[in-house]
Amino acid sequence: MKVLYVRENVTKPNWGARATSMALRQLIEQDHEIIGSVRSGPMGRWYRDAQKVPLPVYEGLAAALDRQKVRRIPGVGPLSQQLLGALGTPRAMTHDLDRNAALVRRAAQHHREIARALGDIDRCDALMMNMEGDGIFPAEPRRHLLFFLTLIHLAAKAGKRVYVLNGMLSADPRTGINEETLALARETLSRADLLTLREPVSKAFQEEHMPNVNTVMRPDAVFTWQSMFADRDPHARYRPSALWTFFDKSGVSLPEQVKRPYVAIGGSSAANWQLGKTREAYVNLVGEVKRLGLGVVLVESCHGDSFLRAVARETEAAFIPVRTPIAAAVAILAQARLFISGRWHPSIMASLNGTPSVFLGSNSHKTLSIQQQLEYPHPHEYPVAPGPADCRSIVEEGAALLEAGGAERERIMQVAQRLGVEAAALRGDLVS
Repeated sequence: MKVLYVRENVTKPNWGARATSMALRQLIEQDHEIIGSVRSGPMGRWYRDAQKVPLPVYEGLAAALDRQKVRRIPGVGPLSQQLLGALGTPRAMTHDLDRNAALVRRAAQHHREIARALGDIDRCDALMMNMEGDGIFPAEPRRHLLFFLTLIHLAAKAGKRVYVLNGMLSADPRTGINEETLALARETLSRADLLTLREPVSKAFQEEHMPNVNTVMRPDAVFTWQSMFADRDPHARYRPSALWTFFDKSGVSLPEQVKRPYVAIGGSSAANWQLGKTREAYVNLVGEVKRLGLGVVLVESCHGDSFLRAVARETEAAFIPVRTPIAAAVAILAQARLFISGRWHPSIMASLNGTPSVFLGSNSHKTLSIQQQLEYPHPHEYPVAPGPADCRSIVEEGAALLEAGGAERERIMQVAQRLGVEAAALRGDLVS
């Protein structure tokens, strides 16, 4: 089939967005011709609706004025919103997919990448769409999901096949479920040829809330990279040279701390919700982890983890930036002796070489669900901003995992290998 690949996030800094986009594309390309892709830019737009001025003029005004920094300025914020409201609608995507489609078509007159996507819908046989974590239903609808559903609507009306892949479905842990968004997703996804979900909790959500959607469960596409990063012998001692080929000419220097066995510590997808507490919590966590006698490496796998830069300076821990090439990013986690994190994809990356993990909370059920998939005996998670007692418990749990040594690494690696085979079975789902 000729395929339009939707949500190719290779230009985003986020490690998981880049890795899963690449891995999923590699699976699709084995059997189909990808004639075009929709990257993250069009998906994250607000899609302004101008009524009193030309659209490009209004977009420029909204880009300058419809920002949190401006909206919070006393006097200026309310005036800027009144001006934007008088001239149009600065955030116009809604639950009305026909209206959304009209907004997208209008935007295509001024934005080449949107025009190209609409043209590719006409030329393709099928949309293959990388859903990732957009299937969360907070009180304020996610604009990425509204655009995603709008594209399905356009493709279905054009008689194209639609495959929604690598998805997650979840309530928002803060606001619960926006029932209107859920109803729209249920109706729209029922028109797709297939929805694949990446873990059991999302599948249970679908069975409860979207029983009319044709669904199959396939592990995350990143698991298909297992053979690229796994050592043949999980009992072998740590070898720093295993990282050299991935970091060579990458522009990111290998820190001194990785010349000996090290612990990697990452952020959480919910860290931004309580940044005031998170930095201090991580300073304490790093201090406790140092008691294990290993090197400590902080990994900024997303811009939301940027607070780790200050933590690294304060604690003199090593730091791996978000701009790290993806193969090097995976390798640093796969070669760690232990990983502590509240993120989905980095936890998968660590598992490819059997790195045991201790899990923090996240913005959904992700860090509980990945433990179920990796067959941890008692799935649980620590607070996003762990307190002093939590930090001590995290280190105690980490010490036990380290004590288990190669046997635990081998167990995790074998599970990851099996999940990689199951993920690759997606190819059989994508039939003409």
